[in-house]
Amino acid sequence: MKIKASSVLFWLCLYLFASSAVAQTQEKRKPLYEWERIVPLVTKKAEVEDYFGKPYLESKNGYVSFYKSGFGRITVYYYGATDLEKAAYKCNVSRDTVSSYDITLAERIPLSSLVWNLNQFERTPGDDGRWIYDNLMTGVSFSVESPDEKTEEVVEISYEPSARQREQLCQKNQK
Repeated sequence: MKIKASSVLFWLCLYLFASSAVAQTQEKRKPLYEWERIVPLVTKKAEVEDYFGKPYLESKNGYVSFYKSGFGRITVYYYGATDLEKAAYKCNVSRDTVSSYDITLAERIPLSSLVWNLNQFERTPGDDGRWIYDNLMTGVSFSVESPDEKTEEVVEISYEPSARQREQLCQKNQK
């Protein structure tokens, strides 16, 4: 069987183009912050422990685990951790699946350094002079403190399932 050089060249170019597209797609999905590897309603407890080690503290029932890292403390809630969560949604995930998590930062991050589009967040007053930025569509919220009138610094970040994740994996309970 004789293969033409033009045919080989065509398939080689197609392979390289497809490989490049796959690499670019994977690069876009690469988490910006180390903790963003945790995805609510997707990531399992074993994966969290692979990323951050064994928890230094865990609730008796295992629904809440606390991890230390170079950027701060991570509090991970596994599915079914709260009665409110059980009442609001019934999700098709296992008990060892992350339902949400919070990061209490060891060092504050200037709000201006975040790459998130702040126009997509609702800003409301929180406790103790903090401001809360919340985006229900993405499931991300964070609290900031202002050491002066011109600066806002992020002190805590919370991740819950996005609206799309809840739509795909959960069913809202009827009241």
